Amino acid sequence: VRFCDPRDYPLEQRKDTDRDPEAEWKVGPMSAMEDMRITKWALFCPGIRWAHTAEQTGFMGFWMAFWLLSVLWMIKWVYFWICTWFMIFDLTGAALICHRRRLRKQLGLSTGILTWFQDCFLSFFCAFNVIQHEARVAEAALKEKASKTAD
Repeated sequence: VRFCDPRDYPLEQRKDTDRDPEAEWKVGPMSAMEDMRITKWALFCPGIRWAHTAEQTGFMGFWMAFWLLSVLWMIKWVYFWICTWFMIFDLTGAALICHRRRLRKQLGLSTGILTWFQDCFLSFFCAFNVIQHEARVAEAALKEKASKTAD
């Protein structure tokens, strides 16, 4: 699995999409095509992409996050095929919500009741978009932090 670890690839310099983390968050999760590198990782290897983001933001270690999301995703699909009430048991969405709420607090963004509904809806119905959005925000935050420490 090491050959497909996104940590092996350095952050690429972007042209028109450089934003601070707050601006990146406001662009929203539905602008996936802005960064095709992250979009491809989120689409084809969501566990790896989310684990990398979780590690970058200090949520948990890479392998712990990878296995947590992989097992939860498998449980989600087992429930999907067993019963139509799978949304009640969507543990993958719950893990994404926990990380998203923590990321909001780290960036000092609003955490009101409307943001709870937005995060729940996105995590349960658009997990791919949530994973790529959080990855873009985390990379923007790391770039901003690196530029501040370099000054």
